[in-house]
Amino acid sequence: MLNRKIGRNEPCWCGSGKKYKHCHLGRENEPSPKISDVIKEHNKAFNKAMCLCPEEWRNNCDGSIVKAHTVSRKMLEKISVGGHVYGPNKHFGALVSNEGKIRFKNMGINKASVFTGFCSKHDYEIFKSIENERFEITKKSAFLLAYRAHCYEYFTKKAALATTPFMSKLDKGRTVPEQVFLQEMIKSLKIGFETARRDQKLRKKQYDEMLKSEDFERIKYYIVELDTLPSLMCSGCINPTFDFQGNRLQNLSNLEAVLESISLSVIANDENKGLVAFAWLGSDDGPCDRFVRSYHSLTDYQKTQSIIRFAFEFLENKYLKIDWWNSLDRKIIDALYKRQEIAFNALEERKADCLANDAIQYVDWNIIDLHTNIKCD
Repeated sequence: MLNRKIGRNEPCWCGSGKKYKHCHLGRENEPSPKISDVIKEHNKAFNKAMCLCPEEWRNNCDGSIVKAHTVSRKMLEKISVGGHVYGPNKHFGALVSNEGKIRFKNMGINKASVFTGFCSKHDYEIFKSIENERFEITKKSAFLLAYRAHCYEYFTKKAALATTPFMSKLDKGRTVPEQVFLQEMIKSLKIGFETARRDQKLRKKQYDEMLKSEDFERIKYYIVELDTLPSLMCSGCINPTFDFQGNRLQNLSNLEAVLESISLSVIANDENKGLVAFAWLGSDDGPCDRFVRSYHSLTDYQKTQSIIRFAFEFLENKYLKIDWWNSLDRKIIDALYKRQEIAFNALEERKADCLANDAIQYVDWNIIDLHTNIKCD
């Protein structure tokens, strides 16, 4: 609540830099934004066309921005039914209908996992060895999985930050206490987006330098091979804060620190065996190294179940095998949706035990091989 009356010509309490009379004075009497306007602003930010290749290469873009797959089409095809998978329904109208909760919908694999983040030339040239050729587990393939995941995160955080000016107007037509609450929430979101964007720009530069030099020696990876196609495919990055035993790894609330980040890609090889691939850059025995060693300490059964928990707890960019999801017990679906609500909530703080065993069997996967270039034991 505002604890004093503000003069018309004073700076507005919201911190916009405008005079109160040109900002929040009488805002409770203004018409509320239309849902169509919200959808328009969201689409404008998240469909912005750009090529995220290294800056030095952009003079050679072919000018045609494509809907690049974060999980390749040939991978999604392996788990599709009639060319379809389940993916998160992020349309604003669906969010309104579901009271802000993300639910899955049937979608074609041409539309699943795509973003407007590369021109056709660089999308093909950069990722051809993992999308158009036989997939081999190498430092280069691990790097490319991580690079694609980081580019997607870079794109989405940039888009989210671009929506904050419009978000600050969503309190029109609301009471003053509601306005104060919304403005504080938006400030927190903006700080989080700006901090993440700062860190991602630094990481993107590191990955760009490796791509340009074709020197992938610094990439670290830990990849387990499954005996079957995975029920879920995904691509994304997190800043690991807790390991699989609940030990703290790094503190997200320290806005001055540049946090380490790790990517997870769940895909398949050409023999239709699933691959669970962690890849990262980071200091020896740093947060990501310790995170992976924590994962390595689990039994094989625990490793497979924890990947489902990880994907639903942290990643929004995931796609499901339709018959697997439909076969799950309602209680399991509800438990996974509860985790997913946290994944989509930028203000939600994770609990220390968020990746710990929850005694639920989600999948029937068996690990048949391990590939890594770090010392785990």
